[in-house]
Amino acid sequence: MIFANIDFPNFDEITVLDGWVHIAGWAAATDPITEITLSVNGGNPVPAFLGDRRPDVEHSYPACIMPQHSGFKAYIRIHEENAASFQLGLHVEDATGGRLDLSRELRIKSGDMHFLASSSHECPNCRGSATFVASNIKHGPYALHQCPRCGFGAVRPLPATEYLAYYYNEIYWQHAGQRPSGNEIHPDFENIQALVNKYNPGARRIYECGCGPALLLAGFKNAGYEVFGQDYSVEAARIASDLFGISVNVAPLNILPDWPCDVVLLRHVIEHSLDPCSDLERVFSLLRENGIVVVITPNMCSLQARLMRGDWEWFIPPAHLGFFSPKSFSAFAKARNIALRHIETREGDGTPQLSALRHFKIRRESRMESWERDRLSMVIALMEKCDTPRALNALGLENEVISIFQKKKP
Repeated sequence: MIFANIDFPNFDEITVLDGWVHIAGWAAATDPITEITLSVNGGNPVPAFLGDRRPDVEHSYPACIMPQHSGFKAYIRIHEENAASFQLGLHVEDATGGRLDLSRELRIKSGDMHFLASSSHECPNCRGSATFVASNIKHGPYALHQCPRCGFGAVRPLPATEYLAYYYNEIYWQHAGQRPSGNEIHPDFENIQALVNKYNPGARRIYECGCGPALLLAGFKNAGYEVFGQDYSVEAARIASDLFGISVNVAPLNILPDWPCDVVLLRHVIEHSLDPCSDLERVFSLLRENGIVVVITPNMCSLQARLMRGDWEWFIPPAHLGFFSPKSFSAFAKARNIALRHIETREGDGTPQLSALRHFKIRRESRMESWERDRLSMVIALMEKCDTPRALNALGLENEVISIFQKKKP
């Protein structure tokens, strides 16, 4: 049995970005889902990206959910110029040959939005003169380009700022985490507190950019720290105030408050920036003596990213636009004479890599070259025989990278 739905757009009208449209939804089945495709006006099917589990789907259909396959998103091309509407088709298949087909008519909003014009310049991370090279990580109109010198990754083309405003207001925040209860503890609080105590034990003032509803800051507040947050979402700021009594400045990352602090936290936020290197560099102006910046972000050199390419769960433009790795963070620090005090990779809050690779093999092996299938099978077999998270952490190949920077004394 298969269930599926298109939940973005959640109205009959959709915004077009230089002829590309973004579609998101969910599918749930009693057997593993092997394929989800979308089509426009009965044309060639476009494979969808299958993402994380959807808690709302699990709640509604607890007996027929495969969590690793429940969410999907895709970018599809509208070829007809000046089209006022189009017929969107959704096709789902499972491992037993079960099929489900849905269709929906969508109207196109007037006023096409556009990508930013790209320009060649030095790498903003290592400040070298090497030209970005397109990688094999692609999704719809977006491709990940990398600096051959430091490995920093940047999505090209970049969406215009007005499209990002539309995206965060009408798409992203609809799928953000649920409102905290007010008495729960952030799962990363103890780990981050331990890092703060180790690298700046005298810290008393903590600022978090991209704090959301401030659950992480609430832990520090309860531990006796003075805290302040910043987020793009008005709703997140309201929840932080109502539940925790924490002030949150509503502003983008490139507009910082006048609030000197001992610790700046950037947990899964820097990858959302149009100019992540400049924004990361800018936050150092907030630090007091011995202050540190803690950055947690997807690791673009993880094993999953290398093998799954555009199916990597953290390659989700236009939400994520800049990508770092241990190597690129080292280059960032060296180019700015900043001390890199700590760096590690960890599994983080994404899908465990062994589980992700198993389901990726189910979905994509029919379209792989034989050598790709053999390589993936060999990697999975090796991972099944070892302590996978420990081994990948040791090799710097886990899905998240944590870095701690500190200004060098004059």
